Amino acid sequence: MWMGLSLVVLSATCLQSHVNSKTVCDVRDYGAKADNHTLSTRSINAAIANASCQVIVLTGGGIYVSGSIRLRSKLTLSITANTILRAASNDINAYDLPEPNDWDKWQDFGHSHWHNALLWGDTIEDFTLNGGGEILGGSLASANPPQGGADKVLSLKSSSRITVTGLTVRGSGHFVLLATNVTQLSLAQLSLWPTRDCLDIVGSSHVWLDNIHCADGGDDALVFKSDYSLGAALPVFNVTVRDSSFSTVGATAVELGSESTGYFSKLRFDNITIHSAGDAGIGMAIMDGSNVRDVVYSNFYMTGVTSPIQFYIGARMLRPSPVGLPGSIRDIVIKNVTATNIINWGHGYPRNWTATLDGQPRDSEHDVPVTRVIGPNVTFENLQLTFQGGGESIDINSTCPHNRTHWMMVDEVRPAYGFFLRNAVGVTFRGVDIRFEKQDNRPCVLLDSARDISFDTFHCRRGARIDFDIGLRNGSGPVTLVRSPDIIVKQLGDA
Repeated sequence: MWMGLSLVVLSATCLQSHVNSKTVCDVRDYGAKADNHTLSTRSINAAIANASCQVIVLTGGGIYVSGSIRLRSKLTLSITANTILRAASNDINAYDLPEPNDWDKWQDFGHSHWHNALLWGDTIEDFTLNGGGEILGGSLASANPPQGGADKVLSLKSSSRITVTGLTVRGSGHFVLLATNVTQLSLAQLSLWPTRDCLDIVGSSHVWLDNIHCADGGDDALVFKSDYSLGAALPVFNVTVRDSSFSTVGATAVELGSESTGYFSKLRFDNITIHSAGDAGIGMAIMDGSNVRDVVYSNFYMTGVTSPIQFYIGARMLRPSPVGLPGSIRDIVIKNVTATNIINWGHGYPRNWTATLDGQPRDSEHDVPVTRVIGPNVTFENLQLTFQGGGESIDINSTCPHNRTHWMMVDEVRPAYGFFLRNAVGVTFRGVDIRFEKQDNRPCVLLDSARDISFDTFHCRRGARIDFDIGLRNGSGPVTLVRSPDIIVKQLGDA
């Protein structure tokens, strides 16, 4: 026993000695000033360029002002508690120019360049950003920046073993983080208040997010994408997100897509809180040919969202020829989800949408030779969803035209108040309870060209002027009911 204790103490002592042996460089020794005025870009980059510096600190309290900070491998950059790094104004030519990119036509400007950022790393490894301090990015551009300006707080390209932890970011330009083709990315204990996008993680793998708070941005809060910005359809796989909250005023809280060229697999989201979403709480917009498999969402609480769930397959196909077939979504589990107050005012007026699964239909006019359904093996388990309601019987006739190039059926009234499934197969509802706050005379669920849908221990509220709960149209069925004695199914014919 005493021998084991001695070894533990010795090990801890050696570890501390190893940390203390690293060369720590204070940027003030290179001329940086925390006076909220002096532009310290050259001083900070000089410290980083010193290969003997293994840990670089912005410390001493106060505010350091900087343009582009060029990160390197095998480095820890620490912004200590009570110390602030503020992005320089976008009109003083303080930032690096965006690097050339032969593949920039396949996605927007922001996702096509990385060097025009407050902090950027290109093909770096073993880098850590930490310290308990704060970054102010309010001066960065939320769209395309001017010459010598920037639109990102932190951007990473083709890098590995990256850790970001223990920081607060207020204001972001287009992104707090753009990470493209990053392997072993770890984000933890971050408080983020973006201007637009919060975390855009693109074509990356072995990603771990823990204890992230992101709120109030105008675009997606957490989004995993696969674009063509590096000239390849890079996959997204082995992702874990846990014990976090993601909210947005303008878009989706937790999203896959819409840039979606490589495959998505083995993603896990657990214990997530969503306080606002201008579009969906949980969303997939698979528009460019990605195949999505093995994704699990568990233990979500959401409120103030326009819709709790939106899964969509389109045929935009932003990729070089041959574009191939539209994508697919299958082997998905969503369990233990509670959603209340399903309404959002982020676009200046109230929006409340039915949960929707909508696959891509065959479209010979636009070279889509086959229907790409959502499913099979899509499971909703232990969901409690309370919608706004207020729909009328005439809304059952709504067709909600499918848009192959844009995933949102914006302001289209859905023909059901709870779930609308179109071009879907092999979907299971188990232990699901759906209600409305105001009378709604649409069915709880409408199936359109949907097959092999099962309902086990399914409960939903029925409006006063409707005599069924699940409507079937355009060849939908069969439907299996288990332990759902009060549910009435009705064939509605074609629409």
